[in-house]
Amino acid sequence: MESARALFLEYGYARTTIAAVAAAAAVSTETIYKSVGSKAGLIRAIYNRGLLGARTVPAEQRSDLLQAQATDGRELILALGMLTAEIGPLAAPIRMLIRDAAASDEEMVRLLVEIDHDRHERMLHNARFMVDRNMLADGITPEFAADVMWFYTAPDIYENLVLSRGWSAYEFGVFVGKATAAALGD
Repeated sequence: MESARALFLEYGYARTTIAAVAAAAAVSTETIYKSVGSKAGLIRAIYNRGLLGARTVPAEQRSDLLQAQATDGRELILALGMLTAEIGPLAAPIRMLIRDAAASDEEMVRLLVEIDHDRHERMLHNARFMVDRNMLADGITPEFAADVMWFYTAPDIYENLVLSRGWSAYEFGVFVGKATAAALGD
């Protein structure tokens, strides 16, 4: 996965071949095809690995644990913002690669739609939790909250603030948390 990630980020989707990935990883092309199915499958696997975060416990499980322990909506949203800061450097560059490849590859178009849908579903999961426990401002629906969280955690925002403007991942996480809390709080 690390060899593939490095090659895709250096050369792009179109110019990176499974043969090059196999050579860099010292495995056969058959091993790659058997494990992920295709070049698009390899990109999906790299993206999914980024979503796990940088710690031993996957980020989604840590998100659920934060929710289970939460007593205050604002504190929960700020903590989720910091989780976004951890995932951003791992997942955002791959999502950007998928976005760019989607301009000329139908398989990447489908993958982009799928990962954006999956990310929104996760935000909806989080939003339902917070609405059900009255952690957000009165009148906020799970759908609205999910859209706000989906927007502020977007890889495009990471790209603009961190990669283009030079913010640190920490500054990005604080921004995501505070902006989301301001949009959804009282």
